[in-house]
Amino acid sequence: MSYILAQILVCLLIAGLIGAVIGWFLRGNCTNAIKKCEEEWKQRVGALESNYNSKLNNYIESKESEQATLKKDNSNKNSLFDSTLPYGLDRERVDLYKKCDLNFDETKYIEDKYDIHTIDTIEPLEIKRLNDLGFNSTKDLSSLIGNEKTIEKVAEELGVGVNKVKSWASIANLAELPGVNTKSAKLLEKSGIRSIKDLAKTDIDDIYTKLERLNSEFNILDKLPSKNMLSIWSKISKHLS
Repeated sequence: MSYILAQILVCLLIAGLIGAVIGWFLRGNCTNAIKKCEEEWKQRVGALESNYNSKLNNYIESKESEQATLKKDNSNKNSLFDSTLPYGLDRERVDLYKKCDLNFDETKYIEDKYDIHTIDTIEPLEIKRLNDLGFNSTKDLSSLIGNEKTIEKVAEELGVGVNKVKSWASIANLAELPGVNTKSAKLLEKSGIRSIKDLAKTDIDDIYTKLERLNSEFNILDKLPSKNMLSIWSKISKHLS
C-alpha cells in the first residue's frame, strides 16, 4: 500500500513538473507573440502616421505655393494703379488711359461706375423700382444703351417716359469715362451727346461751346472740364466705341 501511494506521489510530482514546464513554455511564447504583435502594429501605425504627415505637409506646401502665386499675380495686376487708382480698374483700362495721356494725379472721379442715386434726375421711388429690376449702378443702366426693347420695358415698369430712361442710360454710359461723374455726364447729355460712341464722333470745339452755354444756363458744374480733358475723353471714347 505504501508502495502504491509512493508511486502516485511520484506521478503527481512528475505531472506537476511537466505542467510547470509546459506553462512556462506557453507563457514565454505568448509573451513573445504579444511583443511581436505590438512591434508590428507600432510599425504599421508609424508608417500610417508618416504617410499622413507627408501628405499633410505636401498639401500645406501646395496651398502656400498657390497663395504666393495668387498674391504675386494680384500684385502684378495692381502694380500700375496702386497709388492712383483705388477703384478696381483693370490693367487694360489703365493702359488705355495712359495711352490717351490721362494724368491720374490731376483727374477726379476715376471710377467707371456709381450708385444710381447719384443721377439726380432719378426720383427716390424710381430708384427703388430700378433696384427691384436689378439696376443698382450706372454700369447696370449703361447696358440699356442701344437696347430699345429693354428701355421700353423698363419705362413701362416704372410708369415713366421712354426718353427719360434713355437719358438715364446716356448719363450712366458717359459716366464710365475717367473724370466724368454723373453731373458732368448730365451736362454732356444735355449737349446732345447720348453715349461714349457719340462723344468719339463730336468735334471738341463744338462740345466745349455747347457745354459753356448749357452750364451757364443750368449751372450744373462749378467748373467746366478743360478742352484738353475733352480731347482725352474723345480719344478714350474712340477706343471704347
